[in-house]
Amino acid sequence: MPPLPHDQNHLIYDLSYETRFGTGLQQFTQMSMNTIASILANGKVIDIGCGTGRLAIPLAQNNYQVVGVDLNAGMLSALNAKAQRLNLSIPTFTDINQLEAQHCDLALTVFTVLSYILDEDGLLELFQNINRHLKPGASFLFDLASPEAFSQRNRTYNGNGLTGVVNVEFINPGGPIANYSEEVVVNRPDEFPNIHTVTEFFQIRCWTLNEITSLLAKSGFGFTRHIPGYARMGAEYYVCKKEI
Repeated sequence: MPPLPHDQNHLIYDLSYETRFGTGLQQFTQMSMNTIASILANGKVIDIGCGTGRLAIPLAQNNYQVVGVDLNAGMLSALNAKAQRLNLSIPTFTDINQLEAQHCDLALTVFTVLSYILDEDGLLELFQNINRHLKPGASFLFDLASPEAFSQRNRTYNGNGLTGVVNVEFINPGGPIANYSEEVVVNRPDEFPNIHTVTEFFQIRCWTLNEITSLLAKSGFGFTRHIPGYARMGAEYYVCKKEI
Protein backbone atom coordinates (compact mmCIF):
# COMPACT_ATOMS: atom_id res chain seq x y z
CA MET A 1 0.00 0.00 0.00
CA PRO A 2 1.44 3.43 -0.92
CA PRO A 3 2.14 5.83 1.97
CA LEU A 4 -0.85 7.78 3.23
CA PRO A 5 -0.61 11.55 2.91
CA HIS A 6 0.71 13.08 6.14
CA ASP A 7 1.09 9.65 7.73
CA GLN A 8 4.44 10.65 9.24
CA ASN A 9 3.65 14.13 10.51
CA HIS A 10 0.23 13.86 12.16
CA LEU A 11 1.71 14.88 15.53
CA ILE A 12 3.08 18.14 14.15
CA TYR A 13 0.57 18.61 11.31
CA ASP A 14 -1.33 21.54 12.81
CA LEU A 15 1.82 23.31 13.92
CA SER A 16 3.55 22.85 10.57
CA TYR A 17 0.58 24.21 8.61
CA GLU A 18 0.20 27.18 10.95
CA THR A 19 3.90 27.89 10.48
CA ARG A 20 3.80 27.40 6.73
CA PHE A 21 0.67 29.42 5.94
CA GLY A 22 0.33 31.80 8.88
CA THR A 23 -2.84 33.90 9.12
CA GLY A 24 -3.78 32.84 5.58
CA LEU A 25 -4.74 29.44 6.95
CA GLN A 26 -7.13 31.02 9.45
CA GLN A 27 -8.65 33.15 6.69
CA PHE A 28 -9.07 30.11 4.45
CA THR A 29 -10.76 28.20 7.26
CA GLN A 30 -13.12 31.07 8.07
CA MET A 31 -14.00 31.52 4.40
CA SER A 32 -14.82 27.81 4.24
CA MET A 33 -17.01 28.08 7.34
CA ASN A 34 -18.86 31.04 5.80
CA THR A 35 -19.43 29.09 2.60
CA ILE A 36 -20.75 26.11 4.53
CA ALA A 37 -23.13 28.35 6.48
CA SER A 38 -24.45 29.82 3.21
CA ILE A 39 -25.23 26.30 1.96
CA LEU A 40 -26.51 24.79 5.22
CA ALA A 41 -27.47 26.83 8.27
CA ASN A 42 -27.65 23.76 10.48
CA GLY A 43 -27.80 20.00 10.09
CA LYS A 44 -25.67 16.89 9.69
CA VAL A 45 -22.33 17.10 7.88
CA ILE A 46 -19.95 14.34 6.82
CA ASP A 47 -16.39 15.67 6.53
CA ILE A 48 -14.35 13.33 4.31
CA GLY A 49 -10.63 13.80 4.68
CA CYS A 50 -11.31 15.62 7.94
CA GLY A 51 -7.69 15.37 9.11
CA THR A 52 -7.14 16.83 12.57
CA GLY A 53 -10.47 18.66 12.49
CA ARG A 54 -9.76 22.00 10.85
CA LEU A 55 -13.43 22.21 9.89
CA ALA A 56 -14.97 19.40 11.94
CA ILE A 57 -14.11 21.10 15.25
CA PRO A 58 -15.53 24.58 14.47
CA LEU A 59 -18.56 23.01 12.79
CA ALA A 60 -19.32 21.01 15.94
CA GLN A 61 -18.77 24.16 18.01
CA ASN A 62 -21.42 25.84 15.84
CA ASN A 63 -23.95 23.10 16.59
CA TYR A 64 -23.64 21.09 13.39
CA GLN A 65 -23.78 17.32 13.76
CA VAL A 66 -20.44 16.19 12.33
CA VAL A 67 -19.15 12.80 11.20
CA GLY A 68 -15.43 12.70 10.40
CA VAL A 69 -13.81 10.30 7.93
CA ASP A 70 -10.10 10.00 7.24
CA LEU A 71 -7.91 7.09 6.16
CA ASN A 72 -5.16 8.34 8.44
CA ALA A 73 -5.77 6.99 11.94
CA GLY A 74 -3.10 9.30 13.37
CA MET A 75 -4.92 12.38 12.12
CA LEU A 76 -8.17 11.09 13.60
CA SER A 77 -6.41 10.50 16.91
CA ALA A 78 -5.43 14.18 16.97
CA LEU A 79 -9.01 15.21 16.10
CA ASN A 80 -10.46 12.95 18.79
CA ALA A 81 -8.11 14.41 21.42
CA LYS A 82 -9.21 17.96 20.52
CA ALA A 83 -12.88 16.99 20.59
CA GLN A 84 -12.48 15.39 24.02
CA ARG A 85 -10.75 18.48 25.43
CA LEU A 86 -13.56 20.66 24.10
CA ASN A 87 -16.32 18.25 25.17
CA LEU A 88 -17.51 17.82 21.57
CA SER A 89 -19.12 14.72 20.10
CA ILE A 90 -17.60 13.93 16.68
CA PRO A 91 -17.74 10.25 15.68
CA THR A 92 -14.81 9.37 13.41
CA PHE A 93 -14.14 6.54 10.99
CA THR A 94 -11.23 5.44 8.80
CA ASP A 95 -13.21 3.49 6.19
CA ILE A 96 -16.09 5.16 4.39
CA ASN A 97 -16.84 1.90 2.59
CA GLN A 98 -17.81 0.16 5.84
CA LEU A 99 -19.76 3.09 7.28
CA GLU A 100 -23.53 2.74 7.44
CA ALA A 101 -25.49 5.36 5.49
CA GLN A 102 -25.43 8.58 7.52
CA HIS A 103 -28.32 10.50 5.84
CA CYS A 104 -26.40 13.78 5.88
CA ASP A 105 -27.43 17.23 4.70
CA LEU A 106 -23.96 18.14 3.43
CA ALA A 107 -20.72 16.37 2.49
CA LEU A 108 -17.29 18.04 2.43
CA THR A 109 -14.02 17.16 0.73
CA VAL A 110 -11.99 20.36 0.94
CA PHE A 111 -8.37 21.42 1.49
CA THR A 112 -7.17 19.41 -1.57
CA VAL A 113 -8.56 16.07 -0.35
CA LEU A 114 -9.51 14.99 -3.88
CA SER A 115 -5.90 15.41 -4.99
CA TYR A 116 -4.91 12.48 -2.78
CA ILE A 117 -6.89 10.12 -5.04
CA LEU A 118 -4.85 9.27 -8.11
CA ASP A 119 -7.18 7.31 -10.42
CA GLU A 120 -10.69 7.64 -11.79
CA ASP A 121 -11.90 4.34 -10.37
CA GLY A 122 -10.94 5.43 -6.87
CA LEU A 123 -12.58 8.83 -7.26
CA LEU A 124 -15.76 7.32 -8.74
CA GLU A 125 -15.98 4.96 -5.77
CA LEU A 126 -15.59 7.89 -3.37
CA PHE A 127 -18.31 9.93 -5.10
CA GLN A 128 -20.67 6.95 -5.05
CA ASN A 129 -20.02 6.52 -1.34
CA ILE A 130 -20.62 10.22 -0.71
CA ASN A 131 -23.90 9.96 -2.58
CA ARG A 132 -24.88 7.02 -0.37
CA HIS A 133 -24.37 9.10 2.78
CA LEU A 134 -26.45 12.07 1.61
CA LYS A 135 -30.17 12.72 1.75
CA PRO A 136 -31.86 13.32 -1.64
CA GLY A 137 -31.23 16.92 -2.68
CA ALA A 138 -28.38 17.35 -0.17
CA SER A 139 -25.22 19.24 -1.15
CA PHE A 140 -21.62 18.20 -1.76
CA LEU A 141 -18.92 20.87 -1.33
CA PHE A 142 -15.45 20.23 -2.74
CA ASP A 143 -12.39 22.09 -3.88
CA LEU A 144 -9.78 21.67 -6.59
CA ALA A 145 -6.23 22.85 -6.07
CA SER A 146 -4.87 25.25 -8.67
CA PRO A 147 -2.17 23.90 -11.02
CA GLU A 148 0.29 26.34 -9.42
CA ALA A 149 0.00 24.32 -6.19
CA PHE A 150 1.67 21.45 -8.04
CA SER A 151 4.82 23.40 -8.81
CA GLN A 152 6.75 24.17 -5.64
CA ARG A 153 10.50 23.69 -5.56
CA ASN A 154 12.47 24.11 -2.37
CA ARG A 155 9.73 26.17 -0.74
CA THR A 156 10.89 26.73 2.82
CA TYR A 157 9.20 27.78 6.02
CA ASN A 158 10.59 28.51 9.45
CA GLY A 159 9.15 29.30 12.88
CA ASN A 160 7.61 27.78 15.99
CA GLY A 161 10.62 25.52 16.36
CA LEU A 162 10.12 24.05 12.88
CA THR A 163 12.17 24.35 9.70
CA GLY A 164 10.57 22.78 6.65
CA VAL A 165 11.27 22.31 2.95
CA VAL A 166 8.50 21.36 0.51
CA ASN A 167 8.89 20.13 -3.04
CA VAL A 168 5.99 19.42 -5.39
CA GLU A 169 6.76 18.54 -8.98
CA PHE A 170 4.87 16.87 -11.81
CA ILE A 171 6.28 13.49 -12.80
CA ASN A 172 5.65 14.42 -16.43
CA PRO A 173 5.44 18.02 -17.68
CA GLY A 174 1.81 19.11 -17.60
CA GLY A 175 0.74 16.44 -15.12
CA PRO A 176 -1.51 15.09 -13.89
CA ILE A 177 0.47 13.22 -11.17
CA ALA A 178 2.98 15.02 -8.97
CA ASN A 179 5.41 13.90 -6.30
CA TYR A 180 5.05 15.66 -2.96
CA SER A 181 7.96 15.62 -0.52
CA GLU A 182 8.48 17.49 2.72
CA GLU A 183 11.18 17.43 5.35
CA VAL A 184 10.69 19.15 8.68
CA VAL A 185 13.37 19.61 11.32
CA VAL A 186 11.67 19.81 14.72
CA ASN A 187 13.27 21.70 17.61
CA ARG A 188 10.64 21.58 20.36
CA PRO A 189 12.21 19.21 22.90
CA ASP A 190 9.70 19.89 25.67
CA GLU A 191 6.68 19.10 23.50
CA PHE A 192 8.20 16.56 21.10
CA PRO A 193 11.26 15.06 22.80
CA ASN A 194 11.36 12.06 20.45
CA ILE A 195 10.72 13.87 17.17
CA HIS A 196 13.72 15.45 15.47
CA THR A 197 13.11 15.13 11.72
CA VAL A 198 9.90 14.24 9.88
CA THR A 199 10.03 13.20 6.23
CA GLU A 200 6.97 12.80 4.00
CA PHE A 201 6.64 11.48 0.47
CA PHE A 202 3.45 10.72 -1.45
CA GLN A 203 1.80 11.45 -4.78
CA ILE A 204 -1.05 13.82 -5.60
CA ARG A 205 -3.11 14.46 -8.71
CA CYS A 206 -4.20 17.66 -10.41
CA TRP A 207 -7.80 16.92 -11.41
CA THR A 208 -9.60 19.04 -13.99
CA LEU A 209 -13.15 20.25 -13.46
CA ASN A 210 -14.30 18.32 -16.55
CA GLU A 211 -12.92 15.09 -15.09
CA ILE A 212 -14.64 15.77 -11.78
CA THR A 213 -18.04 16.71 -13.21
CA SER A 214 -18.07 13.65 -15.46
CA LEU A 215 -17.49 11.35 -12.48
CA LEU A 216 -20.03 13.23 -10.38
CA ALA A 217 -22.69 12.77 -13.06
CA LYS A 218 -22.00 9.02 -13.07
CA SER A 219 -22.46 9.05 -9.29
CA GLY A 220 -25.89 10.67 -9.19
CA PHE A 221 -24.99 14.35 -8.73
CA GLY A 222 -26.44 17.25 -10.68
CA PHE A 223 -25.18 20.64 -11.82
CA THR A 224 -21.89 21.82 -10.32
CA ARG A 225 -21.81 25.48 -9.26
CA HIS A 226 -18.61 27.49 -8.86
CA ILE A 227 -18.18 29.47 -5.62
CA PRO A 228 -16.06 32.59 -6.25
CA GLY A 229 -13.45 34.14 -3.97
CA TYR A 230 -11.01 31.29 -3.37
CA ALA A 231 -8.53 31.69 -6.23
CA ARG A 232 -6.11 33.73 -4.10
CA MET A 233 -6.05 30.80 -1.67
CA GLY A 234 -4.74 28.48 -4.38
CA ALA A 235 -8.00 26.60 -4.87
CA GLU A 236 -11.43 26.79 -6.46
CA TYR A 237 -14.57 25.76 -4.56
CA TYR A 238 -17.62 24.05 -6.09
CA VAL A 239 -20.92 22.70 -4.85
CA CYS A 240 -23.36 20.25 -6.39
CA LYS A 241 -26.48 18.42 -5.21
CA LYS A 242 -27.47 14.80 -4.98
CA GLU A 243 -30.21 14.18 -7.50
CA ILE A 244 -33.68 13.56 -6.09
